[in-house]
Amino acid sequence: LTIQKYINGNTDSASIEVTEDEINELYNKVSKQQKDVPDLEEVRQQLEQQIFQDKLNQQVDQLVKTLQDAANIEILK
Repeated sequence: LTIQKYINGNTDSASIEVTEDEINELYNKVSKQQKDVPDLEEVRQQLEQQIFQDKLNQQVDQLVKTLQDAANIEILK
């Protein structure tokens, strides 16, 4: 819970926007890779959530990189 609270306090999920173009692009990509894909409207919310989560993960990755760059780690043998 502490880690999740830290991540929530140091990322900006409110600024994440999922565009119609991104949804269509992901749908087309999935449609080319799989057969019998449901209509876009049936899976729109799932695609939007996936894109949102991918963008949030990018923010978390950047936060981790920033923390690693600022860290002073000494390995003792």
